[in-house]
Amino acid sequence: MKYQIPLEPVLRIETINTCSLFCASHPYDYHREFHPFWEMVYVTEGALMLACQEKVYTMKPGDLVFHRPMELHRLWSVEGKSFQVLVLGFCASGPLLSHLQSTAFTLTPQQQDSINILIKTLQQNFPDTQPQFLQYAAKDPTA
Repeated sequence: MKYQIPLEPVLRIETINTCSLFCASHPYDYHREFHPFWEMVYVTEGALMLACQEKVYTMKPGDLVFHRPMELHRLWSVEGKSFQVLVLGFCASGPLLSHLQSTAFTLTPQQQDSINILIKTLQQNFPDTQPQFLQYAAKDPTA
C-alpha cells in the first residue's frame, strides 16, 4: 500500500535579482539602502557590522542575515578589518520568510560548505561575466 502525503511549499524563489561577491577594506560604510526584494548577506571573510531595523549585529565568517523587501539596512567595516560577503537579492514567497526576516544566523560547517560550493559554481559557470558577479568596493567608498 502506497501512502502519499501532500507537501505544502514553505519557500518559493521566484527570481534572483542580484548576486555578487563583494569585498571591502576598512574604512567602509554603506550608509543605508533598501530595495523591493529580499536580500541575503553571507560573510565569507573578515568582520563587519550590520544594522537592520533597530538591531546591530557583529558579523563574522559563517554568519548570514536576510533583509525583507523595503527594509532599511546598513553595513560597515570593523576597525582595521576588511571583509567579503556574498549578497544575493531575490523575490520569494512562502511561510518560511517570516522566520528569516531581520535575524542573524550562524551556519553549521556543512551549511557553510554548501554556500562555498554555490560560490565556486557561480565562478566556474559564469567566467565571462565574472566582473558582474564579482564586485569589489573601492578602498575609499567616497572615491
